[in-house]
Amino acid sequence: MEFDQEFVEYVAKAIVNHPEDVWAERIVDDNGVLITLHVNQEDMGHVIGGAGKTAVAIRTLLRPIAAKANMRIGFRIHDPSGRTFGEKKEGFVNHGAAGAPMTLTPVAGSAVPAPAPAPRPAYVPRQAPPVQQPIVASAADDMDTTSIGDLTF
Repeated sequence: MEFDQEFVEYVAKAIVNHPEDVWAERIVDDNGVLITLHVNQEDMGHVIGGAGKTAVAIRTLLRPIAAKANMRIGFRIHDPSGRTFGEKKEGFVNHGAAGAPMTLTPVAGSAVPAPAPAPRPAYVPRQAPPVQQPIVASAADDMDTTSIGDLTF
């Protein structure tokens, strides 16, 4: 059994109520390694976690293991009822890196139509704000002057 597979089993057994029912399946193909975790139906909530945060944490912990071994590791949780979490959508290929948001592209020959590209907004260059001229006042403009003879007050 490989280290990554043992690691996933170890973490899963630590958080479930039925550790005897936990086992991980490791499949190696051209895209890298896929680890599928099998658990008891009652423990699905513990392994997935609230809003999937525990499953995301397990994936995050697998990243340095994958980096050290210079390979890609995929992780998914198999549900005994037949559903599989983390599985690719049918008719699409995921082009994203591990842990990155999925970028799905239709597979050639699939029944799924290709999505239309989103229109790009027209580029409008920003204009610089108008430059305000400084107000220059002379001392004579601001003063009230009173003249008496040659004297100016």
